[in-house]
Amino acid sequence: MPADAIAFYRPFHFEPSDQWGIYIFVSELMEYLQGLKRSLGTLAAFPQEVLATAVVFDVFHHEFFHHLVECAATSIEVVWPVPQRQPVPVYLHYRQGTWRGSLGEHKHDPLEEALANAYAYNSFSFITRVRGEYLHGVSRLYQRALEKSWPKEPPGYREAGAYVQGRQRVAASMLLRRMLATEGGCSRLPVGILTDAVFPSGHAAFWQKPDIPTYLVGSPSELAAFECLVPAPNEGYCALSWPGQTERLDSFLEKERRKEREAKTKVLAQRPE
Repeated sequence: MPADAIAFYRPFHFEPSDQWGIYIFVSELMEYLQGLKRSLGTLAAFPQEVLATAVVFDVFHHEFFHHLVECAATSIEVVWPVPQRQPVPVYLHYRQGTWRGSLGEHKHDPLEEALANAYAYNSFSFITRVRGEYLHGVSRLYQRALEKSWPKEPPGYREAGAYVQGRQRVAASMLLRRMLATEGGCSRLPVGILTDAVFPSGHAAFWQKPDIPTYLVGSPSELAAFECLVPAPNEGYCALSWPGQTERLDSFLEKERRKEREAKTKVLAQRPE
């Protein structure tokens, strides 16, 4: 099940503008959780609350990437050099696919969906660099589940593996070139600078993750069941915070890892040159 079947991003370019944001369908999200557990049985060893938080983090970041794309287009709209000072609807033209008149299709289209899946995947790696051992272990297993689930998804979504671990810059530049191709006479805009600023880091997002309007959609009973698993969804999808404390477990895992490294170093030191 692709992420957009679980949630969708409504752009602020669309009217009514006060309804923009991320919408997450709770029942579909829980079905997605069960599918991931089946795709990699090791995930079943972790508490349901932990996996539900990981799924929320995954789905939110997929949709957040669509926000980054809209922000990139809006940045181009602001700096577009037109003498008449008339706003150029770069984002709307991009969404309508007017770039197809001058640029061909990409083998991984819809390319934005491939990059959104990759962005969510990469976000797990980024956030675990500064967090505990337990978080790192769960995140890595979850990433493996994603890798196994991608081939079952529709075109575009299934190609995310081509853009993980720092390989997304070329494809992100392609998205920006499609935006530039919607209107003529703007070849001097710094595509490379825009790519580095907006993709994949997200520092140029107009709203930071905690401030993105995010709506959980479901019946009262579905929302109540979800709240039992993820009592603080905002923290979950922004910072990947687990329910409960894991400091003691993190300390134990770090000690065990240190012992393994010391043992390997000792074995290598005893080998004859």
